[in-house]
Amino acid sequence: SVTFTGSANDTEDGDVTAGLSWSSSLDGSIGSGGSFSTTGLSEGTHTVTASVTDSGSLTGSAVRTVTINPTGGTPGDDAFTSRGAEDGIVVESGESRETGGSINSSRNTIVVGDNDRDKQFIAIVSFDTSTLPAGAAVLSAKLRLKRNSVAGTNPFETHGAALVDVQTGSFSGDMALQSSDFEASATAVAAATLSNAVSDGDWSEGVLNAAGVAAINRAGITQLRIRFTLDDNDDLSRDIIRYFSGNDGNPDHHPQLLITTNTGGG
Repeated sequence: SVTFTGSANDTEDGDVTAGLSWSSSLDGSIGSGGSFSTTGLSEGTHTVTASVTDSGSLTGSAVRTVTINPTGGTPGDDAFTSRGAEDGIVVESGESRETGGSINSSRNTIVVGDNDRDKQFIAIVSFDTSTLPAGAAVLSAKLRLKRNSVAGTNPFETHGAALVDVQTGSFSGDMALQSSDFEASATAVAAATLSNAVSDGDWSEGVLNAAGVAAINRAGITQLRIRFTLDDNDDLSRDIIRYFSGNDGNPDHHPQLLITTNTGGG
């Protein structure tokens, strides 16, 4: 059921709300007066016009757009899985250097935390978001990563918050993993905070803020970078959490980007 409400005033005639006529570009006449509800609108995008004519035969009108989604669906839920060939890890070139060194994009896991030389690990996951429904507004987005294992202490306990940066396109101008992805600028910095996956097989989840949602690329690749607030904890011991990457053989393990739009799921 959709409810429409409007009002109309005329300089000479005063309140002429009762004379409003409502029409749809798809269904023709749909109602009259200042307020009414209808369940009869067809699926699709309607241009709805409310119009009224005064005693001098002059007409005024206003227009709104309404989209009716298919009955029984789950409007707006689009689940994207990451592109394994572009997922991977970048290891800091040296403790406190804050630049990328070695990379690995062939493993079935991505790693975040630090190693036994106190070098930071960051992870990159890549999604093709070009298939979002045409004309749809992105309302919200959530990143999900499934935990594979932990080595040493779970960095959620020692390294602060797990943050997610979002890049419209690729971090270093190349979809393939690059060492410079470690320090490259992001379209939206710290756009989400991941929850702690306390056991193997659990999901870490993070809801993107408004800047992160706006950074989702409607024309191609969207990349996300996962890192802890604290680069290392100076204990010369591995403190890492491993998540499955898009290279894992089980699709149910792959990183997910769940996007909600205003026009129905893909």
